[in-house]
Amino acid sequence: MKEDLLYFPGWEEPFILELAGISWCDGSYEIYRGCSPVWVLEQVVQGTGTVIVDNLRYTASAGDCYLLPQGASHHYFSDSNDPWVKIFMNVRGKLPAALFSAYGLSGQVIFPGACLEPEFRQFYRLAGSGMPEAQQACSLKFHQICAKLGGLADDQPPVPPEAAAMKAYLDQNVSRLVSVAELAGQIFRSPDYASKLFKGTYGITPYAYLLNRKMELACRLLQSTALSVQEIAARLGYEDAHYFSGLFRRAVGQTPSGYRKRG
Repeated sequence: MKEDLLYFPGWEEPFILELAGISWCDGSYEIYRGCSPVWVLEQVVQGTGTVIVDNLRYTASAGDCYLLPQGASHHYFSDSNDPWVKIFMNVRGKLPAALFSAYGLSGQVIFPGACLEPEFRQFYRLAGSGMPEAQQACSLKFHQICAKLGGLADDQPPVPPEAAAMKAYLDQNVSRLVSVAELAGQIFRSPDYASKLFKGTYGITPYAYLLNRKMELACRLLQSTALSVQEIAARLGYEDAHYFSGLFRRAVGQTPSGYRKRG
């Protein structure tokens, strides 16, 4: 296992590059983040591996690019028989969030056959150049990469309107417990139809999607407020704080109190 890593402690808004690098992986390579503070964008040059985002599993192989969202749980590891070689960047700030939103990238994890190795290598060289204008140059190159990924995302099949309506309803009701029957009622369909349509479109059940959104919000509240665990549980629709804590621990890998102390 070998990695060339670059760190950028002085970079500030709107484009913060925390880490960039090239990884030559082996069977021991495995990364886990619960409620990630950064977006992770990686180009696979060789090999294959597994990417898990909020319990959804994907395969990323040579030529593929993958985007792991800020606030989600990340778990990824290389195949031991055909290990990854990959170029990556960990970013945060107003610019990445705006570009991912503008180019419609936020909801997609794998970009099959993106083949952006030349662009990623150019970004890596600029980042490590030490030039005074390196941050600006990297921002422009990052914008170009997002634009190319956006073109790939445009080729994806459109989301069925009924599925989009259900997802929007769940997004608007993160503070409540929404049953499949209630969700199905929003599109005047049976619960079985609604559940199958949602999972077929987004690769996750409505219950799991809402739970992920609740845990994302819980992470933000634990990091940015002084609300008690019981108060946060109530805001997310859970009367039993102990039950909420168990859900949080299974999703994030830490108790709410432990996550707050870590932050």
